[in-house]
Amino acid sequence: MCNSKKENLLTLNFKNIALESIGLILIGFGAEKLYVASQSEKYLALFANDFDKFQTSTTESPGWFLTKSALWRFGAFGTVFLLIGLFKLWKKNKKGLLDSIVSFLFAFALIHLGFYDAKFSNSIINFLGRLISDKLNIICIINGLFWSTLGLLIIWITIKKLHTTKYIKNC
Repeated sequence: MCNSKKENLLTLNFKNIALESIGLILIGFGAEKLYVASQSEKYLALFANDFDKFQTSTTESPGWFLTKSALWRFGAFGTVFLLIGLFKLWKKNKKGLLDSIVSFLFAFALIHLGFYDAKFSNSIINFLGRLISDKLNIICIINGLFWSTLGLLIIWITIKKLHTTKYIKNC
């Protein structure tokens, strides 16, 4: 049992917040790339400004179609955040839950700042798939799987290694 329980609950661990944020950001990029891979023909039509081809492949408007990409990213954030939260509640780690909330809010705020749609961040994220193929769907599948796996690995290491050792030592 901790001596100063209230004081420990209000202290944030910025190392965990940074690592969880990086993991969530990579998962967001990965989920979006997997969505783009599944809809690559429609994206290619939009990139080429071929709206006739786009309209024959779907009944959606281009705006709604592009909005769904952001919704996939948000869905990935939400799912991973819920899993992290449930794990931390199961382990009775309330302090770690506060860190995860801050991480989620930071990664979510980047959506509204345009970080995920910026040219520099997409060129960095897409480099791995471009080394292997020139086809959009192959590039996006490789990038989506790689970045999602890396993000999940970072979060798993953060939860398993840092949370369990640090918070037990503080008590």
